[in-house]
Amino acid sequence: MVKALLMRHAQASWKAPSDRERPLTHVGWDQARRAADSIVAHAAVPGRILHSPWLRTTQTANIIAERLGGIPCEALEALAPDSDIRLWGDCWQADGELLVSHQPMVSAYLSWLCEGSQQARWPMEPASWALLEAEYFEVGCGHLLQLRHASDFD
Repeated sequence: MVKALLMRHAQASWKAPSDRERPLTHVGWDQARRAADSIVAHAAVPGRILHSPWLRTTQTANIIAERLGGIPCEALEALAPDSDIRLWGDCWQADGELLVSHQPMVSAYLSWLCEGSQQARWPMEPASWALLEAEYFEVGCGHLLQLRHASDFD
């Protein structure tokens, strides 16, 4: 079984030239740092962070990577809004990787992977993360081990 982490980007500003260019707010920067600490305390240090190339996910990934000692990050267009979540399983290549993307896609993927439905049963507030386990990252093959929200970080 492979364990992996799924995360929604931290809080972003609505003031930007385009949705793609929305930066994190000051609260978002703090949420990302606290998410990194929460992941270490309750899961494990990811070996690599994969993220949408949009600014808010890139910033979230970079803050976490820096906080955890310089973990490698890679931007993937497959994790951008309106991508096909059924292909996200192809992104994970090793145990313990972290995917950072957007809502409502992260909730839909969590439901698709763990329940076989894209009806987003688990809300993911900004900076929420989930620890998943699966033999294959395919529909209905995953198990949710933990779900943590920024409002619950230690």
